[in-house]
Amino acid sequence: MPQLKRSSSKNNVAVAAPLAPQTSTAARVRDAAAAGLLAALGILVYSNSFTAPFVLDGEIIRNTLSWETLWPWQFNYGDNRPLGMLTFSLNYAWGEDRVEGYHAVNLAIHVIAGLLLYGIVRRTLARPPLAGQFGAASRELAFAVAAVWLVHPLETESVTYIYQRLEALMGLFYLSTLYCFIRAQASDRPALWYALSVMACVLGTATKEAMVTALVVVLWYDRALVAQSWREIVRRRWQYYAALAGTWAELAFLMTRPTARYETSGLLIVNGLTPWDYALSQPGVIVHYLKLCFWPSNLCLDYAWPVAKDWMSIVPPGLAIAALLSATVWCIFRRPALGFLGGAFFLILAPTSSVAPIRDLAFEHRMYLPLAGVVALVVLAAYRAWLWLFGRPNRGGRKSATLPRPLLASVLVLTVIGALGGRTWLRNKDYESLWAIWQDVLLTSPDNVRALEKLVQILDTDRQYAAALKLQDHVLELKPQDAKANYDRGILRESLGKLNEALPDLTRAIRLKPDFRDAYLDRAGVYFKLNDFEPAIRDLTESIRLETTEPPSEDGQRHLATTYERRGMVYERLGQFRAAKSDYDEACQLDPTNLSALKALAWLLATCPDSALRDGQRAVADANRLCKLTKFRNAENLDTLAAAHAELGDFQKAVQYESGALRLAGDSSLPSQEFLQRLREFKAGKPHREARKPLKQAPPLEK
Repeated sequence: MPQLKRSSSKNNVAVAAPLAPQTSTAARVRDAAAAGLLAALGILVYSNSFTAPFVLDGEIIRNTLSWETLWPWQFNYGDNRPLGMLTFSLNYAWGEDRVEGYHAVNLAIHVIAGLLLYGIVRRTLARPPLAGQFGAASRELAFAVAAVWLVHPLETESVTYIYQRLEALMGLFYLSTLYCFIRAQASDRPALWYALSVMACVLGTATKEAMVTALVVVLWYDRALVAQSWREIVRRRWQYYAALAGTWAELAFLMTRPTARYETSGLLIVNGLTPWDYALSQPGVIVHYLKLCFWPSNLCLDYAWPVAKDWMSIVPPGLAIAALLSATVWCIFRRPALGFLGGAFFLILAPTSSVAPIRDLAFEHRMYLPLAGVVALVVLAAYRAWLWLFGRPNRGGRKSATLPRPLLASVLVLTVIGALGGRTWLRNKDYESLWAIWQDVLLTSPDNVRALEKLVQILDTDRQYAAALKLQDHVLELKPQDAKANYDRGILRESLGKLNEALPDLTRAIRLKPDFRDAYLDRAGVYFKLNDFEPAIRDLTESIRLETTEPPSEDGQRHLATTYERRGMVYERLGQFRAAKSDYDEACQLDPTNLSALKALAWLLATCPDSALRDGQRAVADANRLCKLTKFRNAENLDTLAAAHAELGDFQKAVQYESGALRLAGDSSLPSQEFLQRLREFKAGKPHREARKPLKQAPPLEK
């Protein structure tokens, strides 16, 4: 940092730079008008984003948030990002998973951040050492910087992609930390502003880890634009910086709590990606970010950026970034203000674009704050160029610091803002549906596996299995040794009835991942449909073994109950009724809400060919509970209750309930003839006995 000349006083001690003049009422009105225009711009360009669905964040919102996360609030909720996650909890409490509320909060955060940026730029340009060059046009320049930043399409990922609220909220606190520091320099109550600056830094640290560089950026601003020496900083503000340094201890505490989650989330510890590989890849990423600052086309939600391996992807971008870093170092000593802009750009990017590995090498939201430095540099450079072209010399021979030809300048600025805002509006339309945004990803990254998988999920949900299978084939071409990819294709083939093609996929998934419980469960289902029951029993038994190697969670219990139920169905088809009853019992105990298992058990107790296993009273109790849970509106459940009463010899009720089942038969998967046949039996005073279904030889499996 340059050693600037100190001002002298009577005692020859360093004095602070002169304070900015007090703001007049007219100036406050102009600031308020600028703030209103900035807010209106932000609302306008993002007004079509409020219906954009959850993208990669839907699972986070739906599976981790509930009323219970609010009170009593557990500090470890959200682990390393508790404040950001708390805002999602509040959104959930107000509107559950309705997206409009989440988007409204995101936009409010972005607009407030834009207003803070306006305040930072205006106050910086209006005070020494920049007031002589830019002070007369400080409001206009600050408005241009804030407006361009606010509407720039590169920011859409931080605003429209709901989960990246964390980046925008961290950015808001980052700007608040710097803004409050600047306000302290011209305030008659600086202690209050310093305290607010520290509080903003504390909140930002609890929002996202990238806040770690805020202390260094504020210190750099102080030395480049406020203080005249390091000694002055230590003498006047050591307590303030000590308090800011305390946020590093806060961050260390937060980061040591969820150490395992960093690995599962692909942060800091990424299998197959070393810090060296990551560092060599980042120059290309940063060059791409800079290109998007000036030409924001081909924006992409998920780049799947490859690790740099060849010299063309390492050397040219590396030289470009080295040149920019060298220019920044030169400016530190020659042009401290420019040095600050360049240094802030690299410092804010450093946590995600240096050596700390992150599974996703490039994401546009990482440019949320660094973009402000680029915009400020371009706007100020354009202003200086404008003065050089059109400014009139004053008496001293220097160009006037006021803005010449203001109408033409305003038209040009508004044109840029309009063009960027229009591009942002169009980018928000890409987020209108999950299908649209993931298809857009494929336009930029055709072999993006995650995008392909998301499109497969959408098609699968819409039961467009044939189209989904074509995309899944492409996924398998890109990662043939992935167990989940093989499993997913097997499930799609099963959904299309291609059972003999599904088996090899499921078998390959199990070979690649021997503890793949779902693959065993679904392969058993395929065997069952093929009437090949012995291997179905083996797969279901293995699935149960894998499920019970450790105490299952609540979801695990439901999964295990389903497995027992399916195995019971196979045993029943094999005529092993006692084993079937045991599995149905186990399923009902594990998951009392499993209506399918409860129905199977009640039906077996009422109609089993083995008289030793029939139990009419329990069958009636279970079937009656089943019908109450479905409000006596399910044909098959009424059919089960009728069979249970027939087993007890109460044929009057059996006829009554079977008649009800027949009336509802149109909504059942069973043909109405079955209900009619049993109605005849009950009218004749005969209980129903389930005949053992003949077993068929399974067709040969294709190689």
